[in-house]
Amino acid sequence: MSTVAIPALETDRLILRAPQMSDGDIFADVLKSARSRCVGGPGGAWFPPTWPEPDFGWLLYDGAHDGQGYGTKVMAALRDFTWDHVGLSTCGAYIANDNLASAAVATRLGGSIDEDARWSETDDPIDAWRFYPKGKA
Repeated sequence: MSTVAIPALETDRLILRAPQMSDGDIFADVLKSARSRCVGGPGGAWFPPTWPEPDFGWLLYDGAHDGQGYGTKVMAALRDFTWDHVGLSTCGAYIANDNLASAAVATRLGGSIDEDARWSETDDPIDAWRFYPKGKA
């Protein structure tokens, strides 16, 4: 098993850091809430073993922060880090088609719906979004 050092990334409004033990109670509360159906992050590229490809996932733990641009700001920083340091040439995001807020984030990040990608782990209607580094699409 390999260990990965997770860097802290800073934007003009946020400091993004690795999870810490002190985050456990907040995360447990999210998993007990309706927001848990959208857990796919909390943010960044990840590649669960049963998924067809790496996925950009995001989740704001506290709904009080919805609509303030945090999801887009976080994911723009993590997307750029992914392109610059992880070496992916594309990444997907599988978003419930009734999750209009996440679809708006995906659009602002330069994603588009990929009609050829399919999600098979649920019967819920899921839209597959596709992201490429700038100039690579």
